[in-house]
Amino acid sequence: MLLRFQNLRWDGGRNIHPDEALIVNRALTIRFPNQLNPGFHDYNGLTVYALRAAAECAARITNNSAFVTVPADMTRVGRFSSATFASISIFLVYLLGKSLFGAQGAMLSALFFAFLPLHIQLAHMYTTDTFLVFFLLLLCLSAVRFFRKPSRLGGLLMGIAAGCGLATKNTGYLFLGIPAFAIITKKKSEKKRFLHLTITALFCITTFFVLSPYSFIDWPGYLSRFRYLSDVVSGKLVFDWTMQFQQTNALFWVRNVFFAFGPAVPVLASIGMIQTLVHHKKSPALLVILAIWCIAFLALLSMQYVKFIRYLAPVGPLFSIFGAGLISTARRSRAWIGNTLTACALIATMLWALVFSSIYQKQHSAVLASQWLMEHVEPGSRILSEEWNEIIRYDMPPLSSVPYQRSLFNFYTLPDDADKRNRLIENLELADYVIIESDKVEQSVMRLSNLYPYASCFYRHLGSGAIGFDRVAQFSSVPHLGPIVISDTASEETFRVFDHPTITIYQKRDPYIKEVLLSLCK
Repeated sequence: MLLRFQNLRWDGGRNIHPDEALIVNRALTIRFPNQLNPGFHDYNGLTVYALRAAAECAARITNNSAFVTVPADMTRVGRFSSATFASISIFLVYLLGKSLFGAQGAMLSALFFAFLPLHIQLAHMYTTDTFLVFFLLLLCLSAVRFFRKPSRLGGLLMGIAAGCGLATKNTGYLFLGIPAFAIITKKKSEKKRFLHLTITALFCITTFFVLSPYSFIDWPGYLSRFRYLSDVVSGKLVFDWTMQFQQTNALFWVRNVFFAFGPAVPVLASIGMIQTLVHHKKSPALLVILAIWCIAFLALLSMQYVKFIRYLAPVGPLFSIFGAGLISTARRSRAWIGNTLTACALIATMLWALVFSSIYQKQHSAVLASQWLMEHVEPGSRILSEEWNEIIRYDMPPLSSVPYQRSLFNFYTLPDDADKRNRLIENLELADYVIIESDKVEQSVMRLSNLYPYASCFYRHLGSGAIGFDRVAQFSSVPHLGPIVISDTASEETFRVFDHPTITIYQKRDPYIKEVLLSLCK
């Protein structure tokens, strides 16, 4: 739990995560009870209202209005809220594990979930994911209650939990299969099925409306944004921030699931879910439903164009429970096998979590790079950086008082042709420094060198020093614990470029950029 609260101000108040900054900016505009329109539908209203309410409470308790007026201070409140909900979710995993696999399975489930790197990371950011996981767990626990004692109250609780998920993010629509299958499986009478489905649906819609009213009031805007986001996720619309998914397939998830959950839990969970389905007649019906839902959810993710690693968050607690369940089953039949699996899995998961969490024990790369620029780069120097890769904040101290001449170059959406090369040469000839603020653009361009021949040529020769710029500084925070180092450069970019990016600074050495670059990148 402590890992979720460690250094919540990891970026020094820079609000580097774009989704977090978006929610905070919307929450700043809310005024209870007169102004409730968030003015956007990228996410639904609950997280915006919750942040505003928490910030107002913090402002009144501390008599500090900055919590409701200053983005960085409101972000602190949001991150504390996120870490709190993420910590409560550990207890909910324990309860769900206990209901499905008993006390031993419960403790192991909670331990696995507590040390999943992705969930530790998400607790450090005020995004929708920790809340989505929280409400999914409440929904699953409500479904367990319904299975044990089918009642209208059970249907009501499932509806409220599902509505909270929808009020958080549209991903909540995918959660609706859990209560639907629970009711259909448990109730044999068509009349009772219809009654319980109706109760659940009514309370789901009502909760959704109460907690995200403008999803209904501005229905055309909500529907338009829903279609737009669906086109982005499917790849019909491609933007700079989704370019990394070009020419990727379902195997992209295989690599990233291990970065997200460590080396042991995904393997154990996969075997546990397969075992549940193979022996479905002997397994509890709700466990079978959760296994089917989890596999279907992952299958849907694998078919999408957009594959942000945080999309895996909802399966994290279920992976933990199925992994723990497999070990509990093994322990009952052969104790030594179960004990060995427990020790190995816990050590592997905890070690990866501790290694990953080391990034929050150091100063952020952007803070160190800003200090270096202040000390080594003269005012008025011309700095060239990449669009869609802005980690260093020039509008914040200490750099806000220094008159650097900064320009951005778009390596993504400009056609990668001779004209782009010539425009890049013009920018390089004017620049005194080139700063690569993370590897997000470079990695995608180098991997897609067939689409970006000139841009990939530039990055290749920039790093070697061949085009007249020398690397003079680099700031990184590679996850490590003593001698143990885990490189996550192969992970999905949002896993590494916000809280531990690698920032590289190049200084011009040779003024004859044009001739060199033309000869190298023909």
